[in-house]
Amino acid sequence: YNSKIEIFYQELEEKMSALFKYRNEQNMEDYCIVTHALKTEAKYLGFDKFSELAYEHELNAREKNIDYITSNYPKLKMESIRIQDLVKKYLGK
Repeated sequence: YNSKIEIFYQELEEKMSALFKYRNEQNMEDYCIVTHALKTEAKYLGFDKFSELAYEHELNAREKNIDYITSNYPKLKMESIRIQDLVKKYLGK
């Protein structure tokens, strides 16, 4: 578990930056791929709220619902920051 959570922590900021870029480019295909990965990883590690938010973004990216993505991205970003802080404390960083 600790090695998986370490990898998740290291990659989370990079994936959130990619989502920001894909959102701005309206690249819903790549946005969908990244949110799918985040959803799966977060669920595995027990971050259910983040997983659910990522899942909603994944579904809306598949539907190319840019309005949903744009208006709900801040919620996803805030939850990612909360998770980063939690994991940072857990890992003693």
